[in-house]
This record gives sequence, structure tokens and C-alpha cells, in this order.
Amino acid sequence: MARNDWTKEEIGFLRRLYGTLPNKHIASLLSRTKQSVQHKAARLRITTKLVATHKWCVDCGLKLSRSAIYKKTAKRCRACAARRTLGENHHNWKGGVAELNSIVHCLLKPSWIFPILKRDDYTCQICNKHGGDLEVHHLRPYHKIRDAVLESHPKLNPDIFEEKRRIAFHIMEDHTLQDGITLCVRCHSLAHNTHWGELLETPNNTVEDNQQPSLPKLSLIVGGKVQRSMGEDSTTNKPDTSAPLVVSLQREDMI
Repeated sequence: MARNDWTKEEIGFLRRLYGTLPNKHIASLLSRTKQSVQHKAARLRITTKLVATHKWCVDCGLKLSRSAIYKKTAKRCRACAARRTLGENHHNWKGGVAELNSIVHCLLKPSWIFPILKRDDYTCQICNKHGGDLEVHHLRPYHKIRDAVLESHPKLNPDIFEEKRRIAFHIMEDHTLQDGITLCVRCHSLAHNTHWGELLETPNNTVEDNQQPSLPKLSLIVGGKVQRSMGEDSTTNKPDTSAPLVVSLQREDMI
């Protein structure tokens, strides 16, 4: 018998279970494809049944979609789930600095980023790569510039957009061309992939007063990491047998 022919037992089985189980499960029980089950149900005008296993949003009481029945973690509708992850409810919330950082980044492009790129002849100051994906690295950490401005202007409320723009202008004005250098994406990542105190002229293991070093010190540390990541020892040019380099970006300090 061709598989296109449905027996009365199969049709009865389809009528009883359609809408109560996922179509792929019904298809596996009938030894058919998911598409054939859907097409047969459409030809027989079998509609999805309402069963007692429906879920409702725990916040607003709205009935959830049928797919939520098969998802153990589905407890809220899209609107309520979105509200629970907005603003300070998000697990990465850091006091609302993300929007401020975006405004500052837009202001820094014409006044700080582009001039530094032009000053350095669009060349990475570590590996001397010319052109490509280039970024400007903060020799003076950005978060310290931002926090200093916020402390010096306590009357400005960062929750108000106009005052947030004024804070962004103050942060932009506090940047000087000596605060940044041009790095390629790789060297920029390696520059941020350091332990506390590793880049200091006098290394220490504390977070406090961890100012970024001079360019020669930065070149020495990052240049060595570039060579090690390429499989060469920075002093003997022999293959490096140390532990593999793990790159993790500290995005808070990167603009």
C-alpha cells in the first residue's frame, strides 16, 4: 500500500492527537513525515484543539502561544519578558552608562579618534600595520575620565537626556591627543588582555592607581604577546611552548 493512502485508524489517530502533540511526534508515531501530517490535517480541515495544558503569562495573565506548552522555561509573554530585561533589570546593568558611552563615542570621532588616526598615519603603533581595521586605544583609561567628570559635575543628572549630553561634552573636552594611540584590532585586544599591574612601570597586583604606561612599555608588552601568539619567542624567535594565549576584551575601557 502506498504511503499516500491513509487508513481509517491513522485518520482517527490524527484527529485525536493533532494539536495535543508536536507534529513531528505525531509523524514519528505514524511513520510519516511532518509535512504529510500537516497536509493531511489541512485537507481534512482538522483544526488545532484547545487543551488544558495552555500556559498564561505569570505577570499579565495573557495566554501564551501553543509553542510555550513544550518549553519549560516559557513563563511570560514577549512584552513582559522584555520589560524584565530593560534598564536596571538587565543583568549587565551598570548604572545607565551604555547610552552615555555611545554619545561620547560619536562626539570623539571628529575631535579625538580621527585626528589621532591621521597623526599616526593610519598605522598601528605596535606592529606597524598600515591601514585595515584600526582603533584608538586609551592610554588614560576611559572609565577614569568618565568617572572623574561625573564626580566633578554632581548636579548633572545622567538620567535626563539633555544633561547626559552635557556630561558627554565634558568627557569629550577632557580628552587630549596624548591620551590615545592608534592600534590594530589585534594589538588593541592584546593591550587589554593584561593582568592588573602588568603594564605598570612598577608592577603590582592591585586595581588601585593602575594607570596605563608609556608607549615604549606598552610596545614591549604587547609586542611580545603578538610574537608569542604567532608561535615565536620574543627574544630567541623560537617556537613558544608556553600556555596558549586567551584573548578577552575589557569593553568598558574600549571606545
